[in-house]
Amino acid sequence: GPASGLLLVAGFPHYNLHFLTWVALAPLLLYMRGRSLAWRCAQGYIFGVFFLGALFYWITLVRYPAALGYILFLFILPLQFVPWAALTGWALDDNRPAVALLFPALGWVAIELAASQGAFATPWWSLAVSQTANPPVAQIASWAGMYGISFFAVASNVFIYCAATGRLKTSRALWIIVGAAFAVAVAAGAWFAFRKNWNNGKPVKVSLIQANFSQDEKDD
Repeated sequence: GPASGLLLVAGFPHYNLHFLTWVALAPLLLYMRGRSLAWRCAQGYIFGVFFLGALFYWITLVRYPAALGYILFLFILPLQFVPWAALTGWALDDNRPAVALLFPALGWVAIELAASQGAFATPWWSLAVSQTANPPVAQIASWAGMYGISFFAVASNVFIYCAATGRLKTSRALWIIVGAAFAVAVAAGAWFAFRKNWNNGKPVKVSLIQANFSQDEKDD
């Protein structure tokens, strides 16, 4: 749990080790193998504490009482990974290759989608955000949305799990299809991202300011 959470954080800005996103969940998946439902749920929660806690450390730097909210944040938001861990553990125990692939990936996407709704939405932990410094992969969002990137990222981790547990032989055809789809998507993204020199022209500085801050704080 903790290892996967911290590895996943390293894939996000400002660390930008985006390749880690494609392998970071694999230790968690392997750690949950053969465990009880309660164990898996606990590991999902612990993973969420380390992942979200380390990713959103900056909340403590915002004006008071943000630091107090951060403590509450650490206890509540990681709960969203509990059902995902339970679903993923069940799916990986299933002998059907499509179940082992689709349920963990689609389950993660469903949690991201739910976390992006409402007044208290927190969409910033989407796996797609970790690929902002990876133009070929980031271009997948132009046709599949950011959830398409997240789907492929989780699928990559499931692939590593299947490879480590000797399950690729029974699901080779499925993985060839998924791998081919991803390869085509990345190739198309690379063509679009690098077909012209985006460095030409004068740099423009862009800033995003939260609207509910006072004008004095914005001036700072």
